Amino acid sequence: MHAPFFGELVFDPLVNCWEGRGSFSNAGLIRVALDSGDLTVEAFLPAARLAFEKLERTEPQHREDAAMKLLPIRNGYWRLDGEPLLDVPAFLSRMTLETIRIRVTGADLYYDDGDLFAGHTIYIDIDEEGRVFQASFEG
Repeated sequence: MHAPFFGELVFDPLVNCWEGRGSFSNAGLIRVALDSGDLTVEAFLPAARLAFEKLERTEPQHREDAAMKLLPIRNGYWRLDGEPLLDVPAFLSRMTLETIRIRVTGADLYYDDGDLFAGHTIYIDIDEEGRVFQASFEG
């Protein structure tokens, strides 16, 4: 299926999402997963586009919020012997946005961790109101 904003969409039954691509001004072309819940993907596309456009504006603040939550964990438990303590700008410079999952009830942002957490994916859960609900790492 082709969607004007997200390109060619392919359904992935393993994650129960339609997957395409979107262009972020600060991250280039990234993977986008659309989780339309009980809606058809066609019905969900207008809301998904609006959510994507809003995330493009708010992602830097979400990333900074996540860094503030995860930096003490990185510096306290994941720092190798002899490594300096990181500050927020250094932490942020190592995060690379890879995937956005847009849900009916919010969104999830997935980042390459730049080896902050030994290659684990940094995950930010955005709630329906557009606030960071959770920031963690996984994988």
